[in-house]
Amino acid sequence: MGNVPSIGSDVFKYDDYATIYYLPGTTGWGWTFGERPAMPWWDGPQISANNIREDVSLNRGDTLRISVAMDAGNHLGVPVDWWILARANNSSVYFYLNNSGQWTQFDGSFSNCHPAYQGGLINLPATDVLNAAGLQSGSYTFWFAVDYPMDGILNLGGYILVDSVNIIMQ
Repeated sequence: MGNVPSIGSDVFKYDDYATIYYLPGTTGWGWTFGERPAMPWWDGPQISANNIREDVSLNRGDTLRISVAMDAGNHLGVPVDWWILARANNSSVYFYLNNSGQWTQFDGSFSNCHPAYQGGLINLPATDVLNAAGLQSGSYTFWFAVDYPMDGILNLGGYILVDSVNIIMQ
């Protein structure tokens, strides 16, 4: 959203869980909007394939470069788990990037993967986490997530921010 719009006071009347996000630098926003909490939008974790943050189609044999970046915003220093995951061919073949920077296969159960990093949020420029050629034809999905609290547990039902990118190898 841009500058604060005008709405009826009961537009979110039956939604007790909504949070309203607005773009930093816009005007007129307060702590609440329509009786719901309001806060600036935070882009947080970002993942891209070959410098594109949208789904990508590549030809078999093309090089695939996966990069992650982080805009810590007002959350600089907050202790979180950093997760980088991948799934190959819409199957049960999953990988996570471990804290040594190695891709490690796991069975898809989040209790069997580990964070790539545990520590405070920082501003991270685009950083390559995979640079590979010759991937088999099929579909691949990569995720970059941070979750709080920093406990080594990937909790999709908790406070988590996730970005993803899909790749089709033709």
